[in-house]
Amino acid sequence: MNKAKFLLSAVGLFAIVAGALASKAKQFDRIFVKTSPETTICSLPVNATLDGASFLTNTAATTIQSAPCVTVPVYEGL
Repeated sequence: MNKAKFLLSAVGLFAIVAGALASKAKQFDRIFVKTSPETTICSLPVNATLDGASFLTNTAATTIQSAPCVTVPVYEGL
């Protein structure tokens, strides 16, 4: 019975640690920008993010591929 309790405790502790680490995982930073100045749809993928610390520029971009663009601040992606 002690071995079973120990094993269940170890599995539970592992699950808690794994959950904590998974919540800190960073998703791949990708936004979509215009392919030319005349277009209104953003479909060109770029490694950047719409929230971050290293400001790059203001540009027309979106996080959804082939969606209408809006002017937003863009930050450096990791």
